[in-house]
Amino acid sequence: LTENLLSSSRHSIFSMRVSSIQGVDHKGKAKGIIGIFSRQAVQKGMLKIMGDGKSIKDLIHVLDLCNLIKLVMCDFDKFANKSLPVGGGAPCTLLNLAKKICSRTGAKIKHLQPDPFDLSGQVDNSFIYELSNWMPKVSVDRMIEEAMGYSQNISINRKKL
Repeated sequence: LTENLLSSSRHSIFSMRVSSIQGVDHKGKAKGIIGIFSRQAVQKGMLKIMGDGKSIKDLIHVLDLCNLIKLVMCDFDKFANKSLPVGGGAPCTLLNLAKKICSRTGAKIKHLQPDPFDLSGQVDNSFIYELSNWMPKVSVDRMIEEAMGYSQNISINRKKL
């Protein structure tokens, strides 16, 4: 509905449907599902996954998204009047993501009831690749390392108190 409304505008527009954005905020706090999982692992020793963990998340780092936005702004005519899905290019299941974090922290995984509103899926970036040389560069492992750095600092700081 929103895309139809935007496309009927007399103005040139560009919109993106972005998958699960990850990274740290201006205070260094890890955001997104990786941030949530890393905090759970470090602070509670337990990751909570809704359902069986087979839900697929296409994670994109905020820096990769910012690079795409800059590219669009510099070459707007190429992207004008388009609405594109954007993903990180390396989807993974929640269970695999949780296992990667648990292997770094020793945390355990606890399965909860499935989320009836869960959004799962992989994003096809091929149209963006056809229009530009943009590619996501930050790997899921790097996103985890970034988030874990913050989460471990929380744990260390709490121990000092």
